[in-house]
Amino acid sequence: LKTLTKQELLAFLTIYQLEEDQKQSVTYTDVSKKMGLSEGCIRTYISALIQKGAPIIKKKHNNKMVFLSIIEDFRTLNYKERIIAAYYGADPGQKRLF
Repeated sequence: LKTLTKQELLAFLTIYQLEEDQKQSVTYTDVSKKMGLSEGCIRTYISALIQKGAPIIKKKHNNKMVFLSIIEDFRTLNYKERIIAAYYGADPGQKRLF
């Protein structure tokens, strides 16, 4: 987690939360709407996360639609609260995720 930027960490947490809320994989559009950023920014963050070894699965459907999800083995470790704490630790003045 220490190698992730604040925005990459927030993108990861957003995917994590949206997947829990929707009970399915999420798209770049879902993440961009939730974060209020362009899909291009989200693509950049996700690519960086995957390169850094974040537990994200990126699947293409019909060579068009990309679905993102968190690896189930990671999800079962219940690290979400620790990741949120790390996010707040990166910026102590931050009060809310969104």
